[in-house]
Amino acid sequence: MRKAIAITVLILLGVLLFWYTGSKMSENAQNKPPSEFEALMGYDFENEYPTTIDEVMVVYNEMMEYTYGPKEDMDLETFYAEQLPKIIQLQRKLYDEELLLYNPYEVQVEKLKKELEDYDMKEIYIIDSKIMHPEYLPSKDEEDREMAKVRIVYYTTVSQNIYMEFGLRKTDKQWKIVGFKQIEMFKIAEE
Repeated sequence: MRKAIAITVLILLGVLLFWYTGSKMSENAQNKPPSEFEALMGYDFENEYPTTIDEVMVVYNEMMEYTYGPKEDMDLETFYAEQLPKIIQLQRKLYDEELLLYNPYEVQVEKLKKELEDYDMKEIYIIDSKIMHPEYLPSKDEEDREMAKVRIVYYTTVSQNIYMEFGLRKTDKQWKIVGFKQIEMFKIAEE
C-alpha cells in the first residue's frame, strides 16, 4: 500500500514538474523581444506615418542597415526569398509617387538582390550610419510642395564609406522620398 502511494506521489510530482517547465518555456517564448526584421515589419505607415523628415529618414535608415548589414546569423535563402521583398514593399511606402513610377517593384527587387549578393561576396556591409540635419530648399516644386534634402553617411566594413543624398517632397502632409544618389564625401557636422 505504501509503495502504491509513493509511486502515485512521484507520478504527480513528475506531471507537475513537466507542466511547470512547459509553461515557463512558453512564457519565455512570449516574452522574447522581436527580431530586427519583426520590428521593421511592425511599422504601420497606413495608420502611423512618420511626421517629420527626420522620422522618415530614421525609419528608412533602419531598413537600409538591416538590408545591407552583416548576415552571419541569417539564413540567406529566407532573407532573399521572404524578407527582402517585404522590406522593399515597406520602403516603397516612404517613396513619392514619382519615384515609384520610375522604379518598378520587380526591377527594384532584382537589382537589389544582385547588388546585395555582390556586396556579400566582397564582404561589404553597412555597420553604422549618420543622418545629417535636413536642408529645406528655398524653392518649391511646380505644384508648390515643400522640398528638402538630407545627407547620410553609411559606414562600411571596408575603408570606403558611402555618402548619399536624398531628396524629399511634402505630399498630402507627408514627407516622401522623391530620389536619392551617391555623392562625393562631405564634411560631417559635429553635434
